[in-house]
Amino acid sequence: NTFRPPWYHRNTMSEFMGLISGNYDAKGAGKGGFQPAGASLHNTMSGHGPDMQTFEKASTAELSPQKVGDGSM
Repeated sequence: NTFRPPWYHRNTMSEFMGLISGNYDAKGAGKGGFQPAGASLHNTMSGHGPDMQTFEKASTAELSPQKVGDGSM
């Protein structure tokens, strides 16, 4: 019932993500972040994860159920 974004990690397969609308909750640093109509591709074994600001915010938040991704698609 809690949201803890992973720190930098690697996948054994490629990962493709796209944001149609809304805000992406793992990039909170502002300018230059993940925007609507944007996409990202992380190839096999490439390190990736949330920015430091998002990780710190999630790591120090009170552990209680939170709705994430509201208004995003």
